[in-house]
Amino acid sequence: MKYFRTVFEVGSIRKASEILHITPGALSKSIKVLEQELEGRLFLPDGRNIVPSDFGKKFYHLSKNLVDAYLKLSRELDSLEPQDSFTIATWEVFSSYFCSKFAQEHPKEITVKVIERVPNELENSILNGLADVGITYAPIPHPELEFVKVGQIECVVHATKNKFLDCKISEIPFSVPITLFQESPTGVKTLDNWPSDQERKIEFQFELLETALETARFGKAAIFCPSFLIALQNKTLLQKHRLYPVKRSSLPQVKRSVYLAKRKSQPMGKSFDDLKKSLQGIISKTTK
Repeated sequence: MKYFRTVFEVGSIRKASEILHITPGALSKSIKVLEQELEGRLFLPDGRNIVPSDFGKKFYHLSKNLVDAYLKLSRELDSLEPQDSFTIATWEVFSSYFCSKFAQEHPKEITVKVIERVPNELENSILNGLADVGITYAPIPHPELEFVKVGQIECVVHATKNKFLDCKISEIPFSVPITLFQESPTGVKTLDNWPSDQERKIEFQFELLETALETARFGKAAIFCPSFLIALQNKTLLQKHRLYPVKRSSLPQVKRSVYLAKRKSQPMGKSFDDLKKSLQGIISKTTK
């Protein structure tokens, strides 16, 4: 139909073939195929030229909306690929050190975006198309979402070297997240995974994980968080500010499965696979 409309508008098979970058013979054949499908003549001979038939004139006007709709559909489909950005929804346990590392290693042609979302907000961001994938250990199930298990992380108490070894457990000051979220069916109730049946002395409450880590680096508090996070941040610190597990038998140790969340309707793709492999590599180095 696009070929037909071009011939109709320029009034010549030869001129239309130049515009369409095909041979006159191929263009004439396409017009004949269309005439056979429509069971009507679109053009009539006029000496060495051609003129539209009455049927052709009617078809030209009737086909406009159909061709415009096809062209619009084609443009919208083209806009979906190739993917030029990859958006990850997660919170600071993963975004602070891991996501920046992943972004630096990812191919330059893909822009990696990271948005901060706590559980439930994370899932909604994926459902609404604001994020391509989420990283979570507190999944909130939804019939349109798929959760792909990546591995298991271990959360333990960390502090500067040899800190709080002589304190009673009840006297150890903790720096904890202030942000609340919808409880996950997996039993996660707080962003730092602290067991709900165990008490602790809360000295500081911060919205930002980096602020909580800072109090721990300077020996003001302990922090309960995944070992992989501490391993990543220690690489950037002087020896005296690095954090280590507080080895006390009565302190809790919690293991959680980590998942990548995605829409079921969305193919995994290379960026998803790269994120999964990178996260598995980091987790496997720090989990016993």
